[in-house]
Amino acid sequence: MTPHLEAINDSLLADCERGAEINISNLLTLLGDNKNTAIGRKYGFADIKSYEDYKRAVPVTGYEEHREYIERMRNGENDQLTVYPVIAYCRTSGSTGLPKFIPVTDQVFRHYPLHISRYKSTLAAGNSMRFSINSYRCDPDGAVGNEKVFSEVLYKYYHDMGKLDLSHMIGGMELFFVPEICDIMYAKAYSALCADDMAILEGVYINEVIDFFRYIEDHWQELIRDISERRIPEDRDLPVRVRERLLSSPASKERIRTLERECQKGFEGIAKRLWPGLRLVCCAAVRSSVTEQKLLGGYIGDIPRYNMIYAATETVMGMATGVNTFDNVLIPTCGFFEFMPAGEEGGATLLPHELEVGREYEIIVTTYSGFYRYRIGDVLKVAGYIGEAPLLEFCYRKDLALNLAGEKLTLPQLENAFSALRDEGIEVENYLLGQTVGSMPRRYFGALTLGRETGADVSKRLDTALCRLNYDYEDLRELRIIDRPLVTVLDRRSFDRLSAAVRTGNTIHNKSNHIITTRYTQKEWKELCRNAREE
Repeated sequence: MTPHLEAINDSLLADCERGAEINISNLLTLLGDNKNTAIGRKYGFADIKSYEDYKRAVPVTGYEEHREYIERMRNGENDQLTVYPVIAYCRTSGSTGLPKFIPVTDQVFRHYPLHISRYKSTLAAGNSMRFSINSYRCDPDGAVGNEKVFSEVLYKYYHDMGKLDLSHMIGGMELFFVPEICDIMYAKAYSALCADDMAILEGVYINEVIDFFRYIEDHWQELIRDISERRIPEDRDLPVRVRERLLSSPASKERIRTLERECQKGFEGIAKRLWPGLRLVCCAAVRSSVTEQKLLGGYIGDIPRYNMIYAATETVMGMATGVNTFDNVLIPTCGFFEFMPAGEEGGATLLPHELEVGREYEIIVTTYSGFYRYRIGDVLKVAGYIGEAPLLEFCYRKDLALNLAGEKLTLPQLENAFSALRDEGIEVENYLLGQTVGSMPRRYFGALTLGRETGADVSKRLDTALCRLNYDYEDLRELRIIDRPLVTVLDRRSFDRLSAAVRTGNTIHNKSNHIITTRYTQKEWKELCRNAREE
């Protein structure tokens, strides 16, 4: 097995070798099972016998073509999009602000093989102690509930099915499922520092792992003091069961001395010094996240990083092929997949085994949750093949502007937010907007020019507009993961100088002088604004 294919076990490899056959089989199964649903009757699923029939009968769609059916499903009507039982509806932000409710059925998880957990266990080399930076807002003893994120539904489903073993999870059930909004980062850092046997550290996104290490770097003295005194300050907003769990696993005196000694040395390469047995850091990153990778590398050194899965709320699509790579192999069992050449709107669609290596394509999915020929919006580059399954590298999400922590702020949402400010009498002429790295909480930064002076708090008004337009942004603000934007008002000449300074190598969109830049530290951004004023 080549170095970047070590995660591909024999079972997945066999599926990849039969990728084309499995893909078509999935399509015919989905159409056959759902032929008597409302959408199945509309498009004549019962008469579709081939992929060519499917393309002729069913157009390429987006969420709006499914919205009416989903609203009926949420109101209790059965057999609209799918006959499979719906576990939950995940609420996400629509591209323009109207929320989307994504149905998730049990079939999604039944067709998602557990290759990743097996691979992580192999890399841990016998030590299976894991630590999750994330907590999931589900009551383990209650119903799944709606308006969850996909990962919460996934873990709750596996817990209910008896497939989620938390006996090797540092912090246990009490720190893994935390429905309450609370001071969870303190609890996570406290729990992790007490443990000396961590083998795998897991986060969903790379920024979350950076935040975890930054929190320890900023608060290590307070944390070690509390650990050594075996206490949790009363002003820490934590549920009783979380407090009890933290205090039930105290650190030894030797462990406390190690923590003090290593933290005093500084935080370059701190991960291996605090947890000598740490063998793997799991978190999603893309090739363009150079700044984030550099920041994380400062903490974890040469510990391998693993991207885990490639997924959207609508379905799981791929799995990272190994450590320190951005390649994901398309998992043939997870649905029916098509691809459209990027930039060729309305162009002919292709099957996974028909793609050209080196080209970019938009993925189109037919899922076990009731989406048919559905455009997620992701553009992927084909890096190669394993059998008949393509290796895919994520390039970008269409219309995506910024993404601090999974909120996926789109260009239409951004334009609508500034339109809302104009409706309130704040005459925004030009703006720059970007996202910070390396600081907590995360936030957008921005600069703008105004048609006339106003006494309004522009930062607060923009924050309010983004909360209204993007549900996930509002949720992350409530969770204190994102702070309100840092906005600087500049005169036109200063704005032009700032625009010129950030455009080179950092501009991802430039439309009518509404420029969106990406990834500066707060210190760097403030210095750029100061220099623009002083020139």
